[in-house]
Amino acid sequence: MKLALKPRLTQLSELSDADLSAFRTDIIEAFSELSDKLDSAAPLGDLGALQAADDSIKREFDRRDRMAVTASAAPAPTGRIARMAARRPKPQLGPEAADQAPRTALVASGEVRGVVAGTVLDREKLAVAMAETLSARASQVPTGERGSRGRDVLVASADWSSQYPEDRRLAGQDVAHNNRVFDQALNAQALVATGGICAPVNVDWAIGMVATADRPLQAALPSFQAGRGGLLYRPDLDFAGLSSATGIWTEATDLSPAGATKPIATIACPSTEQVFVEAVGTRLGFGNMQSRFDPETVAANTDASLAAAARVADNNLLNLIGASATQGVTSGAVLGATRDLITTLCQVVAAFRNLHRVPDSQVLRAILPAWVKNMIRADLVRETAHAQTETLNSLAITDEQIESLFEPYNVSPIWHLDGQSTSGPGLSGAVSQFFTTQNTGAINKFPTEVVWYLFYEGAFQYLDGGRLDLGIVRDSLLDSTNDYETFVEQFEAVAYRGFTGGALQLISTLGANGESSVAVTVSSNA
Repeated sequence: MKLALKPRLTQLSELSDADLSAFRTDIIEAFSELSDKLDSAAPLGDLGALQAADDSIKREFDRRDRMAVTASAAPAPTGRIARMAARRPKPQLGPEAADQAPRTALVASGEVRGVVAGTVLDREKLAVAMAETLSARASQVPTGERGSRGRDVLVASADWSSQYPEDRRLAGQDVAHNNRVFDQALNAQALVATGGICAPVNVDWAIGMVATADRPLQAALPSFQAGRGGLLYRPDLDFAGLSSATGIWTEATDLSPAGATKPIATIACPSTEQVFVEAVGTRLGFGNMQSRFDPETVAANTDASLAAAARVADNNLLNLIGASATQGVTSGAVLGATRDLITTLCQVVAAFRNLHRVPDSQVLRAILPAWVKNMIRADLVRETAHAQTETLNSLAITDEQIESLFEPYNVSPIWHLDGQSTSGPGLSGAVSQFFTTQNTGAINKFPTEVVWYLFYEGAFQYLDGGRLDLGIVRDSLLDSTNDYETFVEQFEAVAYRGFTGGALQLISTLGANGESSVAVTVSSNA
């Protein structure tokens, strides 16, 4: 080592501030040169000597600081401030903490051989750790790949927060504590109020998010695991195809058959259906600094993305159901929304049970947008053709009372939180969404069309292909911009196990106008 340490170290107290700063600059440059030679057996003892010399210089600076504070009676020690600016660009913590504040801590990672993760490293130990790591990495790289960068290895992490004394440390969410720290540091007692609100206002970094990630449609369907990515199955059988297997053989025919035979239906092998799961993927990109210093934004946007993904996923299930249903069954507006909806339900249930010989005990499922409940309420508020009683207050219709409208037909409704767009299967322009943002002017009205579905329980089954959650994603491109991503993917599908005509897509025109049969002429077959 060319730098002569001992002669100058014995004369530290005699050096001027400028000479002392220049000496330290020489030591730092020498340490940097030796660190670059770690892969060629650099003398680690020299690194240790340089570290010790640097510590001696810092102690000499601290001693001079304490002496300057003790000797100075002036309120503004400008000479000391000038010396600090000349020799150290790093801001000081205050004279009272100069001899107690610990230096930046280097903490060993878990990939350093022979060192327990979390161990605090000084400069000499860091040099040894780097040398050991470089030696180990060199032996692991195949000969043909020498010179390639390979995988980055974390040796140590720097922790500079410990250098601040307690009276300079901010507590993340404790606003009162942070205000006290600022007041003490800035001599707030010397400020003179001149009217108005002079102090900093309160701070609330929380970000609210009221949307829900619930998926009532997914939750209501019978669910089965699809660990192999799909399902091969045979659909349910409808009795209508076997009507030709049965006939009437009278006594007269039996007396003289004249070539008559009893009917027979030959059974062919049933066809199979195959459905594959689909991926519902969600990706979010964050900045590393944003994530570190603004966790509230990261948390709120993560929650919001789950709600948005739930809408996309449940509407996709609706599209899959619509693709398997008999599409475009319509009903027109005759009276108010409540009476028209229940009338349509009554007709379609009667026809479904009669056509397919489905008993009343068989539960049917109806999928409707959740906003239809409020349409029913608005319609009954405007209606006058009923008595107001203790058991029925049209100004306060409950969910239970709305559910009870379906009970006589043994229909169990599923209230999904969204509505299908015009791009859904079989809709051809029907709008069943209530997504328009409210602007200044007239209040947004209920959609005039409601798209809903009717089928027997079990006709549609939810296939759960599992969830692929990769958590945090980093790569070289993201690292280059100091960013990262979160990634999650759900694999799912719907299998239609029903027979032809076993599921119906209905498009009902409804108006929440409160009209009843008192004011209009009702068609006998709406």
